[in-house]
Amino acid sequence: MDLNPLVLWSQMTILNKGVIVILICLSVWSLYVCVERLIVFRKARKQSLLFARQATEHLKNDRPQAAIDAAMKYPQSHLARVVSAGLQSFLEISEEEFKFHFDWNTTSAFLLAQAGLLDGRRASKHWRLLDTLQSRFPKVKVERGPIDVQDGTV
Repeated sequence: MDLNPLVLWSQMTILNKGVIVILICLSVWSLYVCVERLIVFRKARKQSLLFARQATEHLKNDRPQAAIDAAMKYPQSHLARVVSAGLQSFLEISEEEFKFHFDWNTTSAFLLAQAGLLDGRRASKHWRLLDTLQSRFPKVKVERGPIDVQDGTV
């Protein structure tokens, strides 16, 4: 049996030759996609690093809108898109809504425990407050895994 590619080609049927041509085309396409993705990744990485430097300075100086504006200059950066979307959502929340949400989330378990509504029940809190909750209210079954716990009607 001769393994010379030209001899093998001449001995193939039209179906075999078609399969070989398709496999070669797919291999070339796969290499093209690999190179194209590598180029896009490098552009995105470069833009993300540049954006991160700018956004850091803007956020250090409490200028979130400037960070959002800076994100528009880097259309290839995934980081710029995500940070921009997060900052826009943050800016849409009014200061009163933010204070209520933050205050309620940090004090709700303590208020319920103080009222005795959590005695013998499972409860959870932000991880920094778990030890405080457990030490102040030993009758509460503090759970360290989940963020939210529902025990009956509480």
